[in-house]
Amino acid sequence: MAYTNAQLVAAYTAVGDAPPTAPTRAALEALAARTRDGDLTDAAALALVMARADIITAVVGELLRFFNGRAPRWIDVSEVSETIAERAGASAASAENQMIGFAAELGLGQGRLAFTEAYAALDYPAFVAVAYETLIGAEAARAAGYDAGAAIADTSGRAAGFSGLLRDRGVVALGVAPEDEGLAVKAATVGYLVCEAIKWNFGVAARRANDHALGLVAGG
Repeated sequence: MAYTNAQLVAAYTAVGDAPPTAPTRAALEALAARTRDGDLTDAAALALVMARADIITAVVGELLRFFNGRAPRWIDVSEVSETIAERAGASAASAENQMIGFAAELGLGQGRLAFTEAYAALDYPAFVAVAYETLIGAEAARAAGYDAGAAIADTSGRAAGFSGLLRDRGVVALGVAPEDEGLAVKAATVGYLVCEAIKWNFGVAARRANDHALGLVAGG
């Protein structure tokens, strides 16, 4: 028997400890329609709902993919996600800050060479515009009812906030070279944009995370 939209919403709410946002509710309605039409099994639909609700795992997977340039190993995603979840507890803000910090660590660490080559020469506003298009996409934002220009402008004004967050978390120390701090802030911005895309369920990163979850279901 196909899951109803109400059942999928209830499952999402139970796993995510919060009701779905409007874009996610629309995505759940689309899943219910696919199960009703026989295009998707109940098991596949439920697995997608679980992945959708588990925002931490989805974000970590996309960050590892972005900075390493390849699909991440599940064990790596799982270990990082569990650590973030344990440290954050019930605080969504703490979890997001940890994911932003994790992105900066990747940008300064294992992903540094490729990230530097691609983005170090860009000033911060130019970087934000490129990163937004890469991770979300202006067309996808407009289709979901969001103002891409306003979002880019808002994000471009967050550099000082990201810098302070990274200092508080010990990712960037006082006296660090300006180019390293700038690179860390850019990497943190990637973390923020991926969090936003997956939290509100629209854009390139969110679609890729959903497709990855469906692929795991099909392969499992």
